Amino acid sequence: MNELRIPVMPLEAEVLLRDGEKINGCIFLPTAASNHTGSMRPMEWLNLSTEFLPFLPNDASAAVILNKHQIAVLTVSAENDKGDLPDETPVPLRRVALEMKNITLEGVVSIEMPENKVRVLDLLNSTEKFMTLQDGDRHHLVRKEHVVRVREIEGA
Repeated sequence: MNELRIPVMPLEAEVLLRDGEKINGCIFLPTAASNHTGSMRPMEWLNLSTEFLPFLPNDASAAVILNKHQIAVLTVSAENDKGDLPDETPVPLRRVALEMKNITLEGVVSIEMPENKVRVLDLLNSTEKFMTLQDGDRHHLVRKEHVVRVREIEGA
């Protein structure tokens, strides 16, 4: 039966659940992506249509299964969540504060959308369930349904 398993690689992550609980551990990304070389990126993986994902807490010997709807934020190293765009491709960047029930996060969103959809509102209304908030060397992958209020910060 092992030949039916999808090869995965562990990646350290912090999960903030909707109720405010934080869990540190590992997610497991498929080692092959369908639209680029290399392993699937955390944002691609979270935006798959599946409802549940395996997560291995640091203090556990076995993985648990988390409901994606209960994940408010999944934080990973920015190095492990790079996009496909070449460095010379200009992408609109906006500095924002995202307010959720238990936390406010500040950082930069990159609006990789069609030319006529470059507002933060357009990004929030896109079909993906999660969006990336860049915060230095970390990426907060935020489930948009948990965002209560967004404030754009001038000077980004």
